[in-house]
Amino acid sequence: MTGSISTRIEGTCDWTGTEIENDPRWRFDLSDTDIAEIERADAALQARGVDWRHMTREDFPLEGLAEKLADIQTELEDGSGMARLARLPVERFAGRLRHIWYGIGLHLGTPVTQDYRGMLMRDIEDKKEDTDALLDHRLTTRDGKLFKSSKARTLSNGPLRFHTDRCDVVGLLCVSPAKSGGISQVASSVRVHNAMLERRPDLAALLYAPYHRSRQGEEFGGEKMTYPLPVFGQRDGRFTRHYSRTYVEAAEEIDPRNKLTAKKV
Repeated sequence: MTGSISTRIEGTCDWTGTEIENDPRWRFDLSDTDIAEIERADAALQARGVDWRHMTREDFPLEGLAEKLADIQTELEDGSGMARLARLPVERFAGRLRHIWYGIGLHLGTPVTQDYRGMLMRDIEDKKEDTDALLDHRLTTRDGKLFKSSKARTLSNGPLRFHTDRCDVVGLLCVSPAKSGGISQVASSVRVHNAMLERRPDLAALLYAPYHRSRQGEEFGGEKMTYPLPVFGQRDGRFTRHYSRTYVEAAEEIDPRNKLTAKKV
């Protein structure tokens, strides 16, 4: 992918839903041979009694899957930016899914923690929560109230906003489909960027400026901290983007100096 603030970003990362829907490039299926290899790797792991949190790539060898996983890496980094890996028999691996999913992930990248307690993996399910409470790490607004946001752990807030997670790659494993809802939607931020350049280049330029965001549980004691980060960025020929309106709104509540201007458009 190439480009600058004033030019389009070209490449397979620029797509619409209609264009990508039936494109096979980002769809990958596990074969029976692949599944058997995963099963052998997990059996060896169980025999050694290794906890998933302490696993290394060498603990979960997948030599037969190496080419397919390399293709997934390429698609994530230099292709459409997403990949679906289908046919993992979750029922067969019940009780071992954390080890399986973490083991596969180790062949795609380096795990990073999600919060100040070092969480690497979380269950996404309805917790009936209506506040932004991350493992007892609560964010309060300027008037002392708990900050509410559209977290994936509660039904009460309705659909999630489109957003970008704060990592290079996020992996989701569907164990049990929801009775209703639970549908994921994705969009190409490159296509959004290019559309803004065509229609309103002045607004695209604004998104290359920094906007303060809340840390929201990233670091212990960080609930009162914010940091500036642009929505769009480019460096060394690579395009980056991070959009999460909820975190920007939280930063506004923490410090009034972070309030967005009422610039007319």
